[in-house]
Amino acid sequence: MSVRAQGLEPAIAAASSAATAAATAAATTAATAAASSAGATAGAAAAAAAMAEATTAAATAAVKAASSILPDPYIIDTLPDPALYLDRYARVTDLFGTKRDLVLASKVGNLAFWQPVRPVFAATQAVTADMTLLPLKSPTVMFLTGTVGVGVTRTLNLSTVLAYPGAAFEIRNDMSGLGSLKLAGLSVGGLLSLAFGTTQRFFFDVASGWKQFS
Repeated sequence: MSVRAQGLEPAIAAASSAATAAATAAATTAATAAASSAGATAGAAAAAAAMAEATTAAATAAVKAASSILPDPYIIDTLPDPALYLDRYARVTDLFGTKRDLVLASKVGNLAFWQPVRPVFAATQAVTADMTLLPLKSPTVMFLTGTVGVGVTRTLNLSTVLAYPGAAFEIRNDMSGLGSLKLAGLSVGGLLSLAFGTTQRFFFDVASGWKQFS
């Protein structure tokens, strides 16, 4: 090998190393860019999916908020605060104990309350012990049956829990026996006797409570 050729070998080796380094650097840069691009694409897709989900949820919430009837069925004990849903309806599955129907969120003065859309519901009720009558939970027209033994007094208590202006009970005493039936919880206090074979009506007044009507 000539002296000139021997002198070129280091230069060729150096050029080869430089080319290899340059190629490696270029490949690394390309790979990094590709990975970055893929990551950006995945991130954009995830962001778009999250935005679509949020938009759907917002649209669903808007439809529910605009509806005059609240979307979920309730039982009386789980009804929301009526003050938050004035003039809107809720569907309950245990109105007057067994009925599926609507109640309306209303307000008188500072008092917000739920009241039945169809307030009359009649049922026969066997009386075997003292009872508490609850607006929205108890039938509004009751035909009481059963036997009251000698010296026994059955008491029906008119509760103000869940009571709303105009809430009413009409009670027919179709019981038998030698005992007695009395009503408690009236605004005048004391106990009111309800004789066998007679009927009494009671209305709830916000200012004074339960009043005997007839």
